[in-house]
Amino acid sequence: KLPLQALYGDVATPRRHGRAVDMPRRARKPAPAAEAAETHAPPPEGDEARYATSEYWSRRYAACDAGDVFEWFLSYEDLAPLLDPWLRRDASVLDLGCGASTLLCDLRDAGHAGRLVGVDIAAEAFAIVRDAADERDVELARGDATTLREFADDAFDCVVDKGTVDALL
Repeated sequence: KLPLQALYGDVATPRRHGRAVDMPRRARKPAPAAEAAETHAPPPEGDEARYATSEYWSRRYAACDAGDVFEWFLSYEDLAPLLDPWLRRDASVLDLGCGASTLLCDLRDAGHAGRLVGVDIAAEAFAIVRDAADERDVELARGDATTLREFADDAFDCVVDKGTVDALL
């Protein structure tokens, strides 16, 4: 288990075996309908501290419909060039602050057989992805990313964070 810095050196330039890895750029989807856009709108400028509250995320996800998946920053397709070379197929993976992401479902679809667990402080997010997660044996657990009391220190081979730390700061 190596830290990201040891694997890639300059984290801004992903590397595989010492060579820079070209990250695929996904085409941006057209803007969603106004109502959906408002659901995913950030807090007003100057009020970003709300990102660090469970109340903000609970309200945000409660306003979404089942299947209204929202990938924060990167999808599995984007992360695959970074994850796949280093992640054993039987590795256990924790998605910290998973929200309504299908990252773990996509990881399972790509052939990963290990334990896959998504943790989020807002259980309302799970209603959005519950069916897809259940079909793929992906665990969803309500929990606090700052303590992770639900899990032993060595419970996972890999922890993925696509934005939780940013939200807490």
